[in-house]
Amino acid sequence: MKFRKSGIYKIINLINNQVYIGSSCNLKHREYTHFNSLTKNKHFNKHLQRAANKYGIENFKFKIIKNCKEDNLLKIEQFYLNKLKPHYNIRIEANSNRGLKLSEEHKKKIGIKSSQRVQTLEEKIKRANSRRGKKLSTESKYRMSIAKKGKPSPHKKEELLYFLSLGKEKAILSHNKQVELLNIKGEVENKFNSIKEASKKTGICSTSISKCCKGISKTAGKKKWRFSNV
Repeated sequence: MKFRKSGIYKIINLINNQVYIGSSCNLKHREYTHFNSLTKNKHFNKHLQRAANKYGIENFKFKIIKNCKEDNLLKIEQFYLNKLKPHYNIRIEANSNRGLKLSEEHKKKIGIKSSQRVQTLEEKIKRANSRRGKKLSTESKYRMSIAKKGKPSPHKKEELLYFLSLGKEKAILSHNKQVELLNIKGEVENKFNSIKEASKKTGICSTSISKCCKGISKTAGKKKWRFSNV
C-alpha cells in the first residue's frame, strides 16, 4: 500500500542543511507523528525540538532516503547514520541508547530520584520494624477509630478516649455496674442498672458518670454519682 511504505527517512533543516535520520515501517504516519509532536513542543528529541523552535517548523522537510523491507530497516538506517553523521540524532546506533549523552542537569535529576527511592524504601522498612511489638497509644487508637467510623461527636470522642484508656475489659465491667444518683444530702435519689442506662435516662454523658463513680471527677451533669454496693 502507498501509505504503508517502509524505509529510511531524514528530516532536514532547509536553512543550515542539518538532518535527523530515522526509519519506519509506515513512513507517512511517522512524518505526521514527528511534525505533530514538534508543533505541540513535545518531541522526544530535544535537539530537533529546539531547532524547530528556533528556525520554525516550516523550515523543516521530511524526505525519504530509501525504501526497503522492514527486516532491513535497522541495518540500512545504521548505514546512513554512519555515513551522514546527522546533527540532530541523539543516538549513534539504530534503535539503541548507546552513545546517548546526558546533560549534567539530567544526571543530577536521575541521581536525586534514585537516592529518594532508596531513602523512601529505607524509611518504610524502619517504620515497619519500629511498629513490631509496639503498643498503640490511646490517641493512636482513637485516630484509627475515627478513620474507620468517621468523626465522632464530642461526647463520643470523650467516651471513646476514656474507654481506650481503661482497656476494653475494665471498661465493659465498669459500664455494666449498677450506679446510684445522689441528692445534695448524699442520699440515693435514683438507681440504674448500668452507666449506659443512667446516661440514656438522664441525658448525661456516660463517660462523665463513669468518671464521677470512680472518683476522677466530683460531679457529672452537676449531680453526684457512685457505683451501687448491692
